[in-house]
Amino acid sequence: MASSGVPLFQELAGSPQGQITRGSHTATRKFLVSWEDLSNFLKELARGGTSGRPMTCPGMTDCYVSSMDFQPFTEDLFPDPLAITDPSTGINQYIRAGKGGRQYGAVVTVTYETDYYANSWPSSIPRPTVGNRHALRLSIRTSGQFLTYPSRTGSWDGTAYPSGSSSYFSSSNEQGQDVQIAGGGDLSKMPPDHGNRILLLIQDIRVEWYYVEDIDTSALDTYLGCVNSTAILGGAPGTVLFEGYDLDEGILLDVDNAHCFKITLNFRKRVKRLSGIHKWVTWNHDYRDPDPSGDGGWCLVTMADGRLRYELVNLNAIFSLGS
Repeated sequence: MASSGVPLFQELAGSPQGQITRGSHTATRKFLVSWEDLSNFLKELARGGTSGRPMTCPGMTDCYVSSMDFQPFTEDLFPDPLAITDPSTGINQYIRAGKGGRQYGAVVTVTYETDYYANSWPSSIPRPTVGNRHALRLSIRTSGQFLTYPSRTGSWDGTAYPSGSSSYFSSSNEQGQDVQIAGGGDLSKMPPDHGNRILLLIQDIRVEWYYVEDIDTSALDTYLGCVNSTAILGGAPGTVLFEGYDLDEGILLDVDNAHCFKITLNFRKRVKRLSGIHKWVTWNHDYRDPDPSGDGGWCLVTMADGRLRYELVNLNAIFSLGS
């Protein structure tokens, strides 16, 4: 690049320098820049990369500009005494002493670091589509919830106690509760109800959304407590619940406007698949005995007016609310 016949910048000898560690990759470069071109040079570093992102370091394309330091070049540079009329709106402008015209006036030290723009994301989980300057970070934690169910719904030591059978006689279990035993089954083989548990696995999924300049929180609130109508974050329809979000202030590498938001989206995914049935246990399913559904006891729950307990919506649309 050139301006008025003088290069806009020149990289200094001894630059670049870098470091590669397990934690992060960093690189540092130093440039001489004409003082009058300093602002444009900084803006280009901050927004001149792909899709308006910060520039990357040649040879280390996972490293993006993360900071830019600048200072006058040498001690023989003197400020133009006419440059500042108001200290709230102006800064010194430097020219080389005794020489007129355009001269190099600033040393700019640019630091590049690994950034969330190039972070890892599992190939099996489709990455949501966000703005060009945005970045996403994914974390998943798996836990479990135990659901207790009646003993008579299972088969114990080869003896079945189906609650739908017509050949019952009444007896009582260890807790003194009345139960019905099919075909004279051996009551001693039936364990207490509290010992029968189904493990329902839950994944807590957190998506950190960086460098969002603005977001429609009123629209975002309408998705709270809803369940996905289409696949999202590796979850089949109905299995991902939007539980909530955190909104925090962030900092954007931008010379003109450094203010942005970091939004943390919290989802919960049910991951239990019905044994032998190509269906998932959704947030609108509950376990019921006896089983009228034919889905292993898991029944779709509707409210009195016919609505599902959790509204089904396109949760992928959340990521279109940020700019």
